[in-house]
Amino acid sequence: MSDPTKFFHLTASADSLGSDLKHVEGIAYSGGAFSQWWSADPCVTDLEGLEIAPQIPLMYNHINDPEYRLGEISVTKTASALMVSGGIDPDSDKAAAIIAAGKKCQWQLSHGAEILEAVSVPEEEERAINGRQMKGPFTLIKRAILREVSVVAIGADADTSLRIAAGFNIPTHNKNNPHKGGNMDNPTRENPADVKAVKPETVKHEPVKDNQPVLDAKAAAEAAVKAERERVAGVRDALKDCPAMVDKAISAGWSVDYCSDLAANVKAAMAGLPQATANIMVKNQPQADASVLEAALEFRAGIDEKNILAAHGEQVVEQADKMRGISLKEALIASCRLKGISVGVTMDQDTIRAGFSTTDLPAILSNVAHKAMLKEFNSYPVIATRLCSVGDLADYKEAYRVRLSDVGNLEAVPVGGEVPQSTLTEEVATNKAERYAKSFWLDEALIVNDDLGAFLKIPRFFGARGARLIDQIFFKRLLANPAQSDGQNLFSAAHANFLTGSSCALSIDAMKTMRTLFLKQVDADGEPISIAPKFLLVPSSLEAAAQEIVQSAVLIAGSGSVQGATNVISKWGLEVIASPYLENPKYPGNSSTGWYMFADPAQVDTFEIGFLKGQRTPTVERGQFDLSHFGVGYRVRFDFGIREQDHRGMTFATGVASSSSSAEPSSSSSSDSSD
Repeated sequence: MSDPTKFFHLTASADSLGSDLKHVEGIAYSGGAFSQWWSADPCVTDLEGLEIAPQIPLMYNHINDPEYRLGEISVTKTASALMVSGGIDPDSDKAAAIIAAGKKCQWQLSHGAEILEAVSVPEEEERAINGRQMKGPFTLIKRAILREVSVVAIGADADTSLRIAAGFNIPTHNKNNPHKGGNMDNPTRENPADVKAVKPETVKHEPVKDNQPVLDAKAAAEAAVKAERERVAGVRDALKDCPAMVDKAISAGWSVDYCSDLAANVKAAMAGLPQATANIMVKNQPQADASVLEAALEFRAGIDEKNILAAHGEQVVEQADKMRGISLKEALIASCRLKGISVGVTMDQDTIRAGFSTTDLPAILSNVAHKAMLKEFNSYPVIATRLCSVGDLADYKEAYRVRLSDVGNLEAVPVGGEVPQSTLTEEVATNKAERYAKSFWLDEALIVNDDLGAFLKIPRFFGARGARLIDQIFFKRLLANPAQSDGQNLFSAAHANFLTGSSCALSIDAMKTMRTLFLKQVDADGEPISIAPKFLLVPSSLEAAAQEIVQSAVLIAGSGSVQGATNVISKWGLEVIASPYLENPKYPGNSSTGWYMFADPAQVDTFEIGFLKGQRTPTVERGQFDLSHFGVGYRVRFDFGIREQDHRGMTFATGVASSSSSAEPSSSSSSDSSD
């Protein structure tokens, strides 16, 4: 599908038809207003700015396929109309079908153009366009290029006309209206040699007069919409005994008279069948496949159009866009028709069960729910992903990670000498995936109530919960201060990453002390790791104080102190991250005074978020139709684990005096569970 602001269709209505549609002449656009889905206001094309491409093909229904190319036409543009003249290839199968159908339904013309420039004309503003006065609001298409003209079943511009002439069986003209044809089923037979070519009628356009009434573009568009609604209602009534053909008739633009004749023919054919086959139904081909239905539901779920386009392609999105307001019942009916399942007038439990047990709808809804969940998941801010590195876990077993200094330094090798081997030490870190999941149901009641919105809320809730779960597991592990493989707590005096005492409350001096402690960290060989902190992690109640310290450019010294006026901390490039988890009473080890410094996880592993088999987001899985529940079950799962990796990449200050020189580990320090 082209960009909706770059493509539009203009249509023309038919006034007379011949039984042989070899030649087409008429007015394709009379300069009036028409409706388009991408514009809230009526649209008007400025014929002065309409360019005509060198070659204009005659197509069927704007289908970009060589099989649907019917012929070629020439286009003549005047100051107030767009006139066409051309022919249909009678040897084409599609053209033959159009010629045959033309005896029953009134074909019309429609042309497609590429928009180059469009502007919005505000309400009550008047402009002289195409030889007439137009009153806003409307969208003025100032420049466009005509690309093709199509034969279609119904048009939107009621002020245009179409004349279809032929070498044979030309209908007799009504003397009261030269545009109205005679009896199409019994045309006057003439000798081919006596038939003269029918010339297109001359169209006269009166100049704009000062007292000419102003056309209301919006009223014209509303009138066209009203006429289409009346046609749809008439089609439904005419085909009430052939419900399987209604959708096809509406989308194809069949007239009410044509549908009435068709219903009569079907009824007559059915009457001649033996009683044993009297229940045979004539079914139309589905208008939308499963991918179109899925894309339409994604529109309804609020998925970004660019993501829908990337997943399904332009052709599918173009069809789905017309169905973006689809309801749950309509989705079930469409899915049943895709599988050839007859659907009754009412939606009963048997139909619902059949639809969810034999159609693609459960899988389609699963995909839509997954994308709705991901949209919410990706939009939710997660602190842990900024402080932790990301890794992959192959299974649910304990996974080992090689830390910064485990392999030792590279050593000099003399000529002919043996290359020394590296050995892993007790500093190897670990991680382990845990499985988190919860189920939900698409209950029959939601279908009966036609409440698709209520169903789509559920995966969005799970998306937010999945994002929050990462932070919950991370902060529970961080505040637990678990024991490491060397028997020491993660933050401890032994690891030289722990400050306590009354002088470690968040302040300029305490931050200088903390950074010095950070920079003195060494690896297992006693060599400096030379990594500076990047993030300052504080409780939410300390956020303002932290921002003042980090962002202030100068210091204001007291009368009894002497210090530089420049705030050196503002030069360190620290980023303040505040979290309510640090002081939440539900988390053991919480504190409203404690604060942390973290290195960039791209430089040194601090904590790691390990995702099972690289699946970095929650997933929605579909279950089977379960007779123990009234509906279809779904399950959200998220498999990941979070573990600390290297104590050298982070430091902690209690902010108050501690009873010991090292923080004690929590009794739940090895658990990754969360409520």
